Amino acid sequence: MPEACVAFIDQDSHPAQPAIHRERLCGDVDAFVRGKSLGQSIYIENHTGAAGTLGTQMVAAAANDGYTITVGGMTTHVLAPAIYPKLAYDSIKDFTTIGRIGTSSIMLVATRDFPANDLLGGHISLATLDMATATPLVKDGSIKALAACGERSPSLPDVLSYKAQGVPFDRSLSWAVYTPAGLAEPIAKKLSAALKDALGDAEMKEKLLGLGITPQFVSGDEQRDINARDIAAWKQVAKDAGIELK
Repeated sequence: MPEACVAFIDQDSHPAQPAIHRERLCGDVDAFVRGKSLGQSIYIENHTGAAGTLGTQMVAAAANDGYTITVGGMTTHVLAPAIYPKLAYDSIKDFTTIGRIGTSSIMLVATRDFPANDLLGGHISLATLDMATATPLVKDGSIKALAACGERSPSLPDVLSYKAQGVPFDRSLSWAVYTPAGLAEPIAKKLSAALKDALGDAEMKEKLLGLGITPQFVSGDEQRDINARDIAAWKQVAKDAGIELK
């Protein structure tokens, strides 16, 4: 189940040095969050429920002092805003986007007893998951992967893409760091610099690749604009597919 990890930065040391948190990258990215670049205490809470939107809503409502941060992926900051008309937060207006962590494919998965091993084999017991969620479940045999939306994933390289299986649909997702809206610019710049520095660390790169995430820093303003475009695109996908959630 997708969850939201919320990080609380030790106020005795911030903003002398910055810090970071995230959504579904809870275990394996702690080295990044606790931070070689930050050098300060961080307290992490994992919030499950409503595909991670409950924890994300909590961050949106928090004080914009730079002590509470989250990492959001496609579910919390793109898909939920695209398909839930009554979502309790605005993923663009209610957050300051610090920067992108990286990109990953979206994995089409199925239950182990699903009767086909390719994308065109049927329409039963299917789901789409982000790579950080799907990778450990596929590797331990809980589910099986049928197709990667986007490029082949570094964590599951043997799984063919949609395009390679004859389906002309190609979208990837971004993982990014967010704080509540209205964060002071000097603090936002410190957090962004720490994020960029952490993504240059070889150990961090290896951890992210193991989750199927290709490290790629993009500035907060640019990532915010990308999110806005992606939300509009996925709203059209949902409309074309007749998806309407109350």
